[in-house]
Amino acid sequence: MPRAMTRERISATALALSLAAATTATVTAAPSAALVQVAPHAFESKQPLLGYLTRPYGKGPFPAVVLLHGCAGFGPRETHWADQLRSWGYVALTIDSFTPRNMADCNGPTSGDEVDAFSALQYLTTKPFVIPDRVAVLGSSLGGVAAVGDVERNLWQQMYHVKFRGAVAFYPTCTGDSGMVSVPTLILIGEKDDWAWAHACREMVEDATKKGAPIKLVVYPNATHDFDVPATGPYQILGHHMAYDPEATQDAEKQVRNFLRDVLNRPGSPAATPSAR
Repeated sequence: MPRAMTRERISATALALSLAAATTATVTAAPSAALVQVAPHAFESKQPLLGYLTRPYGKGPFPAVVLLHGCAGFGPRETHWADQLRSWGYVALTIDSFTPRNMADCNGPTSGDEVDAFSALQYLTTKPFVIPDRVAVLGSSLGGVAAVGDVERNLWQQMYHVKFRGAVAFYPTCTGDSGMVSVPTLILIGEKDDWAWAHACREMVEDATKKGAPIKLVVYPNATHDFDVPATGPYQILGHHMAYDPEATQDAEKQVRNFLRDVLNRPGSPAATPSAR
């Protein structure tokens, strides 16, 4: 979620305690989930990053996905996606970018999501249960902006020797981004999103695909921002309209599952066919 988001905000400390309790019970049964510390890049943070790591049953190795949160912080949406990805056969690592920077929301100098994604990627590539060249990044809202930025042909591509195989972005703003990604990228957004605008993403994708970027846009006609976050009814945050859309959510999960299957599970898989609708 964008700036000053407070709805269902869960502090990283409280989340860490709840996850630790859940993890203890889970790990007793099987080594499928754990809290981990990820070394940050020195120029961004001196504190270790907190991560929630899930993995399928078995020794692997498995493809993996790095998850980036929005302005609401590290919370239920991210852990839900991590558990969902595990059920699909992927290792998932959700990173908390706010706690090391003493941030509660987006009102700070930097959220660090883009850089933290590469810290998480480097962490995963050292694990024997991860296929190091089959890791994607997935983010929502602020995290979606970071996910696109992590695979654009920019400074990050030059700074890091490790690369993501693909990217998924839920309702990123798309303003200020070129969309000139170097790997297959999937963007999902609602036409009625009045916080991150579908028309901005459509313009970015159309321009990028003309230049050969492997980027795909899916627009849901009746969906708003945070369309995949369960809620009992429509609501507003800072004047922006939100509503849970179960049909869009179901299709988005299908889109993500198929995208990851094509990008991560097939050695040498071709880039996704660029398209926008």
